[in-house]
Amino acid sequence: MSTYKFKDWAVFGVKSLATAAIVSISLTIASPWMLIPAGIITAADLIAKLRKKSLSKSMLSEHEKVYTYSPKLDEIFKELAEKTGYKVEEVGLSDFCIDREKYKKSNRKRIFEETQQELSKLQHSFNAGANSLGSPSVMITKNLLRVLNDEEEKAVLAHEFAHIKANDSKVAMLHHVPEIFSATANIMTTCLSLTTIGITGALSAYLGGSLFSKIITKIQDKEGLLKNDYPLPSMEAAQQKYDLEKNSKALTWASILAGLAVQNHLAAILIATTASLEGLAILTTAIFNRSKEYRADRVAIELGANPLALMTALKKMDLYAGQNQIKPTEKREFSLTGMWRKLTSSHPTTEKRIKRLADIAMERGFNKNIVAKVVDFTPTKPSSNDMPLDGFIRTAISL
Repeated sequence: MSTYKFKDWAVFGVKSLATAAIVSISLTIASPWMLIPAGIITAADLIAKLRKKSLSKSMLSEHEKVYTYSPKLDEIFKELAEKTGYKVEEVGLSDFCIDREKYKKSNRKRIFEETQQELSKLQHSFNAGANSLGSPSVMITKNLLRVLNDEEEKAVLAHEFAHIKANDSKVAMLHHVPEIFSATANIMTTCLSLTTIGITGALSAYLGGSLFSKIITKIQDKEGLLKNDYPLPSMEAAQQKYDLEKNSKALTWASILAGLAVQNHLAAILIATTASLEGLAILTTAIFNRSKEYRADRVAIELGANPLALMTALKKMDLYAGQNQIKPTEKREFSLTGMWRKLTSSHPTTEKRIKRLADIAMERGFNKNIVAKVVDFTPTKPSSNDMPLDGFIRTAISL
């Protein structure tokens, strides 16, 4: 099965170097004691995350073996567990919500409550996930099970088992350490740099930058989208509002930095440099995350998933995700924040994943015309387990 490649480890190396650079800069303007609070904050954050994630299987509400809308769930789950080298009882299958009965009996209610708060947005979504920390577990919402057919269900679960097999959660924690450390060191460097300017100088730069940003944003917001009581007429308007808010924040920080540079060039350079290095750490995390999604798609096929079924499942998930969140539109004016959002996205776009899956399908001998039909197909709501496209998938399987 596909494993981590040189590129994945190279990305981790770049992130570690960026963190080392931030720490070096911090030490040039401070003393070694700065490493102590940065290390404590990083360790505390890591321990908290490990504690929550390692307990996920014991906290979450387990799925029933069979649902009327998912009659083969248990059968598919057992097959994939065996193919990835696990005993069925070793892997949990749950929803994105805590088990209320387990909560009542637990002496760790605070962790339960924090976990539920984090999962609350996912509980009613159309989503799936995996966790390999502690006891491995696969999560999938009932809503998603309702709209997937058996082949799609197997493809999605195979993708999640691929994450478990590769221990992606553990590797993600390795990436998390330098990211948190660099963020902490960056904050400390910024604070120490500001002391060279003084409270009055820093405050004037902040107020001046904020005011300048508000004036420019107000000029750009010709339709008044940023007013709280403004009724948004369309998804496009919601996207425009989102971009305006992000652009405003970026302009604010750029203006503040310019104000600081007027007063102290060195302080401004140090803040800009450490912020850029922190951005590099975030960027490398995103590159790794997108890489592991492509790899999990490939491994899912190796585990027996139908590439066409995974393509249609992704289309359904993409379709239903739109009713719960604002998704970036493909055709819109260029913006720096829009570009940064794409670069730091944890998942590749559905279109890119489908293109790669289409290539895999044709490499495996699937009919080119059938693959093209699946690529071009656009599902509509309401969807059911018997979408017309299933005929294409069944035909492809029989080839």
